[in-house]
Amino acid sequence: MDVGGVEFHDCVVIVSSKNSVADEAGLIGADVFDKFLVTLDFKNWHVQLAPLPKNPAAPADDDIAQDRFIAPEMQSFTKFFRFGHDIVVPVVVNDKAVGNFILDTGADLNTMSPEFAAQVTTARDDHDYTMKGVSGKVSQVLTGQKAILQFANMRIESHDLPVFTTYGASASAGTEIAGFIGIRTLVQMKMSIDYRDGLVKLEVYEFKKARE
Repeated sequence: MDVGGVEFHDCVVIVSSKNSVADEAGLIGADVFDKFLVTLDFKNWHVQLAPLPKNPAAPADDDIAQDRFIAPEMQSFTKFFRFGHDIVVPVVVNDKAVGNFILDTGADLNTMSPEFAAQVTTARDDHDYTMKGVSGKVSQVLTGQKAILQFANMRIESHDLPVFTTYGASASAGTEIAGFIGIRTLVQMKMSIDYRDGLVKLEVYEFKKARE
């Protein structure tokens, strides 16, 4: 497999008949990129793969698990929990509660679980609202009022957050998932990911105002 000039050999491939990949050739998982610093530059539609800093305490065998290593040049990165391919970060909402949110480029909007939303905002019925994502469609969605989300040195204001159950994500991760940070938020930032050490850095783009 060749990705942007970088070749991967002897990759383990899972064959799936799920509708989520029916219109695509397939999905590239995090296991392919865990030896690289992956930078997603949404503004310029660019993916960059760079070598990770060498861990001086790492064993010779790259497949042996090792402790997290934070190189001097990566001190500005934020630690995250990794469950399979999911990147999970603690998010403070409305300065009231902290929940584990998944940074999910496959989700359109920022969302919250009903249990977590009850701690930080007021949710209302929105029977006409339907959400679609990589994992499928969700109906019978509630919406919450304005929320301030703080994570990875970011402070984001989000309006009318969809509120629906995250039981599936929580069961898959083995921990309670309070919500998702979707692509409409992430596309405003350059995101650098170190899957090996569980580190992520988000940098908001500077948008220039048009002259009047």
